[in-house]
Amino acid sequence: MAAAAPDPKNWQTQDSTGFFQWIADVCPQVPSSKRGYETYIPGPREREEIRKALDGDYRTIVFCWPRRHGKTLVSALIIVWRFLTQKTLAVGIVSNSEKQTTDTAFKTVASILKQTEYTAKLVKSGAIKIQGDRIAYERLHNVIQGYSSNPAALYGKKLSIAQCSELHAARSDEAYQALASATIDTDDGLTLVDSTVG
Repeated sequence: MAAAAPDPKNWQTQDSTGFFQWIADVCPQVPSSKRGYETYIPGPREREEIRKALDGDYRTIVFCWPRRHGKTLVSALIIVWRFLTQKTLAVGIVSNSEKQTTDTAFKTVASILKQTEYTAKLVKSGAIKIQGDRIAYERLHNVIQGYSSNPAALYGKKLSIAQCSELHAARSDEAYQALASATIDTDDGLTLVDSTVG
């Protein structure tokens, strides 16, 4: 007897319950330190940090962990989870350079969508379209866009979720300020920051 298909309604709460149910049901595939991909399984410390972040009714969440502890990955997972469970999302991803935006933060989101069985079917069918630095899920009217770190290009954007990656290496916080201000007009706007400690 085949296992029942996961029910996306169980993922729709905007707290950690929905996020962890999505993780359990979908088994997202993430880049492995051993090459290839592996199922994401948060450790106890990461699970507790994610729980506190998502249950805290925060508009800005900062994952400030040591290198190679999965802070960019967790931000990407939160983006993918909301991308699959909410409607009319506009997500912006920015890092310290256009190359880092596309090669690190945006690429992580795209690879999760391509490598995870549940979302790979949506990509293959054309329901989710990944093109260059843009991902669209037209049925839900959701878009993820990678942007350059030029603050002038970010002013005036209206975003539901903004990810500012590797903030610790930025020359200034201007791009972050512009990106964070883009979520102010959205009721449940969220800014995700991943930054190395120190």
